Amino acid sequence: MAVNLFRNGINTTYSYSEFKDNEFILENNGSRINFKSPLELDPSFDNKEFDIHFLAKKNIIENEIFQVFLNTPSKKRVGWLIPAISLNSTDHDYSTNQHFLKYAFAAIKEILQSTDEQIFRNHLDSDQDDFTITDLLHESTAILIISNETLDDTHVFDIDRASPSLVKRGYIKLGQFNPDDIKLEIKSKDNNGKFYVDLLSKEINGYELISELLNSSVAFEKKPVFQFFLIYQVFELLIDDIFKNEQDKLIAELNNCRYDTGKSKEVLGKIQNYSSEKKRMELLVYKYSMRSDRMDDLKLQCNQLLGLINRDTEHNFQGYFYNLRNFIFHQYRDFPESGNSTLEELISTLLEVLSDILATYKVPSS
Repeated sequence: MAVNLFRNGINTTYSYSEFKDNEFILENNGSRINFKSPLELDPSFDNKEFDIHFLAKKNIIENEIFQVFLNTPSKKRVGWLIPAISLNSTDHDYSTNQHFLKYAFAAIKEILQSTDEQIFRNHLDSDQDDFTITDLLHESTAILIISNETLDDTHVFDIDRASPSLVKRGYIKLGQFNPDDIKLEIKSKDNNGKFYVDLLSKEINGYELISELLNSSVAFEKKPVFQFFLIYQVFELLIDDIFKNEQDKLIAELNNCRYDTGKSKEVLGKIQNYSSEKKRMELLVYKYSMRSDRMDDLKLQCNQLLGLINRDTEHNFQGYFYNLRNFIFHQYRDFPESGNSTLEELISTLLEVLSDILATYKVPSS
């Protein structure tokens, strides 16, 4: 971004000029300001091309620094995820990591050169000339920096397709909102300093809507019952798609047996069966996607809540998940306060399961 500085009531725009003596120099008609970092930045990547994505995470800490990999068979490293506060600190595990210091330099430079006016930033109003990146960015900001040279036709990065994978770890696309308003908080997982990003399946239409729903609605909803309601809308989109797919197959099958009354009745019965949300939930997790590693945890949490609200527990996903959905949708006013902590844990698990479903979703060939 070009940096706007308010001084004596006048707004002056400063543009990036050069990096010298560990300082980023910005200028406007001979006037200059500097952005400094206590890190010993390495400018080796000065001429490389990067894309940066501004994110926010509630209660992010300096040590939440990750190398970012695409979760594909090649497990290709494509960049880093860095809290803004870590770019102005040496109190973290990566302050002397040479690869990190190259990306830290690139991140700060890209931030200062970014023209994105749709992100939240601090208001700079000062007589001083020396600043840090945390003077400019909110303390909850995180920078996802992607190296363009790591991408190719088989390794493409799309922030909206990556959003479910980011949101499940608590990272929200930063817009003009104040990050202080984020309600979703996910505890950090170390994973040996590696962040594996699953991209949403290319077979899913409307992925921008899914990204918008997670980033702009779920992340800012305070009550877990309403978070559940909003997340379920993504499941609605998926099972609607399943209904259309199965309906097309059955209509073709019906046309092929139009002179066979018995077979036609059988196909019509299937069509009626697939109109059931519960049946399509079954197809979603057992036919249209791969089983999530967190499914057992989701089952346990759902059944704990079903027991709390005096509903039958279930063994299959379509049973325990749909039964809980029915109660929350139709009797949320009766949901006990004592269940909120379990529901909050369930929301975290559900976001992981949803991310896995979205990444592996595939229309079966038969």
